[in-house]
Amino acid sequence: AIQQALKHQCRCSGYSSSNSCSLQTCWILIEHFSDIAGNIRKMYDHGIKVSFDNTGRVKRNINSESLVYLENSPNYCRENVTEGWPGMRGRQCSRRKKDASSLQERRSCRKLCRACGLKVKKKQGIKQNLCKCKFFWCCDVQCETCPEVINEYFCY
Repeated sequence: AIQQALKHQCRCSGYSSSNSCSLQTCWILIEHFSDIAGNIRKMYDHGIKVSFDNTGRVKRNINSESLVYLENSPNYCRENVTEGWPGMRGRQCSRRKKDASSLQERRSCRKLCRACGLKVKKKQGIKQNLCKCKFFWCCDVQCETCPEVINEYFCY
């Protein structure tokens, strides 16, 4: 995936009298991380399950650019104590609208909870923040503690 993301780009640094490029400078650019991640995700979605025959060889011909796997992924929605998967029940998700850093973050509850057949539960809590801080000469800062009501969301 990384190899395919490398692109050559060149710029002419000097022209000859016949208006052709006499000196060219070239470099390699790499695509944006999100494009590379998207390509890897497509490879994952189209991954090929392989198994081996008695001689230890793969039973089918596989393109060298394909992603292969030996076992199906576990169901991450459900808790599996022996494998160490906590599952999604009780997991916190984000529903921040104003200051969410991305569309994915704004949709995290839908992706994390609802994709696993769970509902989203809102819990209101109080967070203690330092506020009204004052600096005293020399070298002392004293603050008050101010409560802030916050909303937290969990899968249940």
